[in-house]
Amino acid sequence: KGLHAAMLELINSAKTATKDDDITLIDGAKTMAEALAMLYEASAALAENPNDSVALEAMKNAQLGILSARAYMEAAADGQLADAPSRSLLLESARMANATALALCMNLGPVLTSINDASAKASVQAQAKNLLAAGQGVLNATTAVAPALLVSASQQKIANACKVLATALAQLAAACDSAGLPTSALANVRSDSKRVTAAQEQVLGALQCGGKRGLEPEDFLSPLYTITSSCNALMQSARANPKGIPGSATAVNGAGQQLMGVSKSVAAKADLKVKNDLLAAAKNLSDALAKLNSSAKQATQN
Repeated sequence: KGLHAAMLELINSAKTATKDDDITLIDGAKTMAEALAMLYEASAALAENPNDSVALEAMKNAQLGILSARAYMEAAADGQLADAPSRSLLLESARMANATALALCMNLGPVLTSINDASAKASVQAQAKNLLAAGQGVLNATTAVAPALLVSASQQKIANACKVLATALAQLAAACDSAGLPTSALANVRSDSKRVTAAQEQVLGALQCGGKRGLEPEDFLSPLYTITSSCNALMQSARANPKGIPGSATAVNGAGQQLMGVSKSVAAKADLKVKNDLLAAAKNLSDALAKLNSSAKQATQN
């Protein structure tokens, strides 16, 4: 009840503060109301069954939703609300960081039986658990503060979560090295670790390139978001559902072409160094898209 009263006060303040046709604060108030509704529903379910796993997960999501809505409203009130593509790219990057950490641990599970030393096996299991928590921590921190990603305190929270993930990854890798895993299993751990590191670096990159709502430059972010989400879907399809490969590859290709078009447009008006950098990056992207299309075609034929 206390939370409800506080949130209602915040929503009413948003309505009062809104001027002219600026609806950013009202959008935040709507998001807050939706999160509160989810919280009440989960609370009612838990009152009947405290062990309801679905309700417990809904409660966690509602709490994150409330934190996100609060960050949205505070950032909007201070004129520091990030634009939607920046928020989407950051969130998708955090989801990938969490997904790659989960994939590493899932791939590691079947080879644990090859560890004969009980203490070494327990160490690997403990570090894997820490990595799972760290991956979820990056996603939770990002979800909570993404609307305010231009605020230094929000950036620090996400950066700290990424540091925890990097530390957990290094500790798991060390535990695997010490446990005497088969050479092939260690190679897989290293390969999966590189994906986690790349995803974590993408989170930090997305954090640095965020823009302010209302001051959007040339839209590099929307195609980047599409490429990120579609590549993630493509990796999943390649493992579990090859029929999904063509659709994801097409989405990546379309977004890549859009990104190259934006790059060339900006390059035409930029100084020589920026122009050369953008055109070189566009060429690299074109080459990568060609290789992706070729691989996708071969995969579907096989």
